[in-house]
Amino acid sequence: MFLLGAGPGVAERARAQIETIYPGVQVIGVESPPFGFEKDLAYCRALAQRLSALRPQLLLVGLGAPKQELWATEYAEQLGAKVILCVGATIDFLAGEIPRAPLWMQRRGLEWLYRASTQPGRLVPRYARNAWYLPGLLWQQSQSAKGSPQKR
Repeated sequence: MFLLGAGPGVAERARAQIETIYPGVQVIGVESPPFGFEKDLAYCRALAQRLSALRPQLLLVGLGAPKQELWATEYAEQLGAKVILCVGATIDFLAGEIPRAPLWMQRRGLEWLYRASTQPGRLVPRYARNAWYLPGLLWQQSQSAKGSPQKR
């Protein structure tokens, strides 16, 4: 496994937690790229080459949405990882950097609400922008489902 993302030192703490909780899992490397790294083509290419040389079975990319998805899509073929997961704040959670929602909220799918309440200035606008597209996506999905043959 390779951890890509989070702030300086955070991925190292997450690595220690992973290796303690899951002794069979080997974290072969971590990297906390500098802010704005995705605009530095030379840095991105060098990072992709380093990852390709390591050939992790699992690459966890925790750079925040949509940056992590865009970066992983752009470099997926060059990374050498069998599986790439875009995991948002998971590295921060594993390191104990950001507290998780209470268990009752997690179980009810409300962790997003807890996180929005703890970081409203950052997350509420993002969630609101994303929610704006939901009705249109649901409409498109319903229309494509009407046109597809039904299985019986």
